[in-house]
Amino acid sequence: ESLIAKTETAVASLPQQSPPPSEALPNSALVKVLRSAETAAKANGDTVTALDSLFKALLNDASVKKVLKSQGGAPSSAILDAINSSRPSKPLTSKAAEGTFEALQQYGTDLTQLAADGKLPPVIGRDEEIRRCIR
Repeated sequence: ESLIAKTETAVASLPQQSPPPSEALPNSALVKVLRSAETAAKANGDTVTALDSLFKALLNDASVKKVLKSQGGAPSSAILDAINSSRPSKPLTSKAAEGTFEALQQYGTDLTQLAADGKLPPVIGRDEEIRRCIR
C-alpha cells in the first residue's frame, strides 16, 4: 500500500463532524506544532517559518510519530537528515527566499563545477566542430 493510501486511511479514521462547523479553528495540537515550527525557524536564524521548520515540528509531534511508526514509514532520523541536507546554508529572511536559494543545484547543471572536476570534454582545439554544432 502506498504512503498516500496509508495517509488517506489515517485521515479517514479521524473523528468527523456532520454538518461541518461554519468556522474551523485550530486545535491545541496544531497550535503546538506551529509554535514549535516557529521556534525551529528562529533557531536557524530565519525571520519566516519555512517548510523545513514545519516538517521538523511535525516529526516531533506524538501523533505523527505514531502514524509513521504504525504505517511503516521512514525513521524520523532519516527524514530529518533529508530535511537538513536540503536546507539552504543562509537564513531565510523573506517569504520568497526559500525558492531563491540553491536554484542552480535544484534546477540546472553547474557547468563550472563539472569543468573544475574534469567531467566535461575539452573544447580547446575543437573550433571547427563547435562551429558545425552551432549552425
